[in-house]
Amino acid sequence: MTGRSGRCDLLFEHQRDLTRETLDRLAAQLGLDTQRFQAAMDSHAHQDAIEADMALAEQIGAQGTPNSFLNGVQVTGAQPFESFVEVMDAELAHAQRLVRAGTPQGEVYAAVTRDGLTEVPPPPDAPEPEYPAPAQPDPAAVYRVPLDGRLPQRGPSNALVTVVVFSDFQCPFCSRVEPTFTRLLDTYGRDLRVVWMNNPLAFHQNALPAAIAAMEAFQQGGDGCSGRSTESSSRTRTTSRARPSSGWRRRWVSTWGSFARRSTSASTSRSSSPSRPWR
Repeated sequence: MTGRSGRCDLLFEHQRDLTRETLDRLAAQLGLDTQRFQAAMDSHAHQDAIEADMALAEQIGAQGTPNSFLNGVQVTGAQPFESFVEVMDAELAHAQRLVRAGTPQGEVYAAVTRDGLTEVPPPPDAPEPEYPAPAQPDPAAVYRVPLDGRLPQRGPSNALVTVVVFSDFQCPFCSRVEPTFTRLLDTYGRDLRVVWMNNPLAFHQNALPAAIAAMEAFQQGGDGCSGRSTESSSRTRTTSRARPSSGWRRRWVSTWGSFARRSTSASTSRSSSPSRPWR
């Protein structure tokens, strides 16, 4: 089946059948080193990094999937394109003001999230309702979501707005929001990057193995397959490797949903828009 952006989003396509047999077959289909892949699956390689993502998601209140943070502003669920645009336009305008004031473009994300929340604030003292409604994100809150190590992303690292999405390959809502991210990237061009983090939910029994498989595919694919440069930091997610051959790149299909190879020669950046009240 043809996937989003004309690519085959294999893990999302097979989210009803993410068995080990299916993952092994997809690895072979992608041209991965299947011996390395199977060893990674057997040893639960990358699980520490995945669990670190899960712990971070819990800490900052990213309950359920998908959960997105646009320059630290939380958007929960598979919201429509227009809901993301509302936050995106506000954050882009704020980022553009920072650049005009002298903040280097590559440091905007760090600047806007530097003083952000690092955990969910405690609820106010009030009687517990008999039937409490699900908690809604505070539109005025900004969270500091660290981007340590090498993470799959689409869009340039110096984009003015960074979306960090916590996702689950077995979650139908995560699959549903993927076209929205593709449309946002097409709309905002180099002003936007989307960064993937794993949050496999406990009741999705195949989500964690799928995340391990995707991390191994990302590791074997390297920078050439993700279509970007990556920053190194203390939280190492991958080891050094030889750059894949051009033939390997041609065979690459986006195992990361649509977080694999994507041209960043996208459309012209949008102009600034009025700021939102929380900025």
